[in-house]
Amino acid sequence: MDEPLQPRLGARIRDLRMRKGLSQTELAEAIGVTNVWLCNVERGHELPSLVLLIRLADVLDVSVAYLFR
Repeated sequence: MDEPLQPRLGARIRDLRMRKGLSQTELAEAIGVTNVWLCNVERGHELPSLVLLIRLADVLDVSVAYLFR
């Protein structure tokens, strides 16, 4: 069975953030959220809105679709 969406998406965001050498605080500031919120997304406790998914994809240099692979 597939892993639920939230943890999979959070892990993908965390991996991309780390590959770009960004801290949670740096990425959070770049997309206009708190680092606590970003931490919750990375841990699979929250899902970003479409607007925030677009901002994340832009800063991480990937497509929104890539975040969901």
